[in-house]
Amino acid sequence: MLITTCGQCGARFRVTPQQLNAKQGQVRCGSCQGVFNGFEALERHPDDDTGSRLLAAREAADRAAEAQAPRESGIAEPADVET
Repeated sequence: MLITTCGQCGARFRVTPQQLNAKQGQVRCGSCQGVFNGFEALERHPDDDTGSRLLAAREAADRAAEAQAPRESGIAEPADVET
């Protein structure tokens, strides 16, 4: 279990990597209703081995965001027209 902290009011929340991935890290505080990046606000514990899980969760969230982003199609090819 990970702990993230609201930067506006200081409320602390227990979260899982799956919860953070659901919205690419965006968390709405239940106390002040502020929205913050849960990945960036995670508390660090040197004796906790969740670092690898956190890194994997962040990478999965980044991949999901990239997959949802519209892709540029580049230069359109002219259509063949019979005359």
